[in-house]
Amino acid sequence: MADVFINYARQDRDVAQELAAGLVSHGLSVWSDLALTAGDLFIDAIQDAMASAGCVLTIWSRHSVSSSWVQAEAQFAMKRGKLLPVAIDDVAIPPAFLTVQTALLRRSEPHWLDRLAADVRRVVQRDGDRALPSAPAPAKALARTSAVLPPDAVAVRKKAFVSYAEEDEDTAIDLVEHLEAGGCPCWISFRDVDPGDDYRRSIIAAMDEVSFLVLVYSKYVNTSFDIATELLLARKRGRRRFVLRMDPAEADGPVEYELATVQWIDCISDRKAGFDRIVRRAAML
Repeated sequence: MADVFINYARQDRDVAQELAAGLVSHGLSVWSDLALTAGDLFIDAIQDAMASAGCVLTIWSRHSVSSSWVQAEAQFAMKRGKLLPVAIDDVAIPPAFLTVQTALLRRSEPHWLDRLAADVRRVVQRDGDRALPSAPAPAKALARTSAVLPPDAVAVRKKAFVSYAEEDEDTAIDLVEHLEAGGCPCWISFRDVDPGDDYRRSIIAAMDEVSFLVLVYSKYVNTSFDIATELLLARKRGRRRFVLRMDPAEADGPVEYELATVQWIDCISDRKAGFDRIVRRAAML
């Protein structure tokens, strides 16, 4: 049985071949339909290979997101806890797969293949009956993100849960850097959810771990169902909640309800001063 099954659109065949060769060079066995020969029963071979593989590596691209075949294979893998999605284009992931963390594959970055191989091994090793050869030593510590946030912060027990809308990611990164420089380890989704992991379970586990939630508030928050849910989870667990106001937009809908009794900190006029206030509050919790 192969460690990895590669699921891709025909137009991405060259990328699939590159990933297959790279993973093999890291000691992993790979199956893709590139291995099929004349006379093979196509559907039977694919179903058998997916069922026996430890990880189904799905390549999301502008071609594959509209492929019913790619989505069907990804659905098969997700139901069995072996889906590892990666995106090679800036595309909207099909809604059925939004609960599984997708890694953006930046093949121009150093050590991208080391990171991918490490993620594949983690998914494969969920199967306790499957043994893998030892991984080669990486050239340096593996970060799951670009070098924006230090990878050393990933393994530390988290104190602050940083909630934000996708449009405010740069601001959220600035906040995390500020808090962690002040001695407050943070949980932030794009760094601390492993590719292939169930996003919802990761959120709940993080909320059980942290001491407080801090929301980067902007007009984009009001249309985010996820943020309303995060605020609710924090309230139900008795976690302190702080709101950093980044623009003057008023809260609306479910978010307005959750923020009615929450302390707001103004960051419109002086962002650094607002961040510093959170650092001081964190030190007291």
